[in-house]
Amino acid sequence: MGLTVKEPHTPVCIELKTCQLAKSVYDQYALTACMRTPTLACSPPVKNCERARHHLQAAYGAVALQYRLGIPRVDAVVLVMCRDGPLFYRTPLLYQNETLFRRLDATVDLPKVVFRPNPAKPPPATPARKTMRAWPKHGDLALKRYGLKRDTATSRPALRNYKAWVATSRTSLVFVLCVHKWKALPPTTQKKVRKVLQNMRTKLDAGEQKKVLAAFVVGQKLTDPLVPIAIMRA
Repeated sequence: MGLTVKEPHTPVCIELKTCQLAKSVYDQYALTACMRTPTLACSPPVKNCERARHHLQAAYGAVALQYRLGIPRVDAVVLVMCRDGPLFYRTPLLYQNETLFRRLDATVDLPKVVFRPNPAKPPPATPARKTMRAWPKHGDLALKRYGLKRDTATSRPALRNYKAWVATSRTSLVFVLCVHKWKALPPTTQKKVRKVLQNMRTKLDAGEQKKVLAAFVVGQKLTDPLVPIAIMRA
């Protein structure tokens, strides 16, 4: 643990690592994904490389320290001691999304290599707005199981047009919405929905934009798990 040099001197969680490689070699190695398991089974999934794993470890310590001290924010950094000197990385805030530290959907589809013939004519893409359904009656109960609560007090007209909501956790915000048969949608339609969510984040207040870290789909039934569909990148 450390403190920032400049005011207001917020605490910083420091993840210390050692490596026998040179800095230039390690910097490229740390971004290389595992060949056997290229994706970590987080929610949402994360690239399985050493840099991402170090960021997750540092972020986990920052979230725990934040709870322990009862303060609104704790930054996280990674310090790697290489053969020819140290490397310093600041952990992005999106890694402090609490859902990354537990797998919400045990059946989440991780990326797989699938060989299939290229169709002569691609299927027509469904408009993003038509795939979104009204908030279901069981939606709030589904969120409560994962420590999330839908924010109904704040007026957000841009989200209402797409039937999306903001849900709050202890340290972050997420977009939640109801989509009919998300996994059965064509990839082009899924991509459009993710793009709509990214655009909706820009319509929020500046303070809220930095806190919205991910998006999840609520199932058609209470027994359906939340499905992670996007990490909201800056």
